[in-house]
Amino acid sequence: MPSDSHLAQAITVLARAQQDAVWDRVQTGNRLRSHLRQYFPGFLPVFTHYREGLASPVTRTLLAAAPTPTQAAQLTRFPTARALKAYAGSAPITRSSGRKTTVLARHIKNQRLASAGYLWAFAALTASPGARAHYDRRRAADDRHVAAQRNLFNRLLGCLHHCLTHRTPYDEQTAFPNPA
Repeated sequence: MPSDSHLAQAITVLARAQQDAVWDRVQTGNRLRSHLRQYFPGFLPVFTHYREGLASPVTRTLLAAAPTPTQAAQLTRFPTARALKAYAGSAPITRSSGRKTTVLARHIKNQRLASAGYLWAFAALTASPGARAHYDRRRAADDRHVAAQRNLFNRLLGCLHHCLTHRTPYDEQTAFPNPA
């Protein structure tokens, strides 16, 4: 048998190095999962829906910001309703330059939250008279269906943020007061 060329030997070395790196990553991930299960069990279920799991950038950022359960309990990821709305993609992007103002929909957002919000706003149209009236006002103001529904979702997120930060239950009259 002829000996391998230098190129074939280099490919063999690279393939073995790549396989070792994959094995190390899996072993490190398993070790991290084991430690989290022992010391921070509430952290694991939060990231089961991510495709990358514990290797996702969001997981690493959150662990860097709050490495202990005590620090995680004090963490506010969304200190304002505006930040939550921007994360969900319901808050519009407004660009102004001189005399022209443009309002655009956000395309970079949490797709799962935006999808759930679309369904939430759609369901609120039949379940909440205030939400229906809000949607109808937006439609009467020449908003298209998607824009009116996104605006309703934006309003509902503001209500959710208020309820969570003030630890109060949802109240239809507070969320959608009757217009005088």
